[in-house]
Amino acid sequence: MINRHANPELLEAKVFGGSSSLNPESDIFKIGKRNIETAIEVLKEFDIPVVAQHVGGMYGRRIVFNTGTGKVRMRLLKHSSTEINETIHKGFGY
Repeated sequence: MINRHANPELLEAKVFGGSSSLNPESDIFKIGKRNIETAIEVLKEFDIPVVAQHVGGMYGRRIVFNTGTGKVRMRLLKHSSTEINETIHKGFGY
């Protein structure tokens, strides 16, 4: 955005995501948590305020962002990939 000559003083951020849907019990990777921390850190570095956020948890999100208005619609997904994989391994309960 800076390369497109956006004025950083007029920017604001909305941060979504960072779920631990692959293996929420594992401390090995914590990719979602690291992604959240990195996003917040970079925004602070550029003095871009976070005006909305919905991060973490064990479920992913579906985001629709209207670039014209800046409005975001978010829907929390109902199943983690871990739950879906467990269902597949169980043979869908048949």
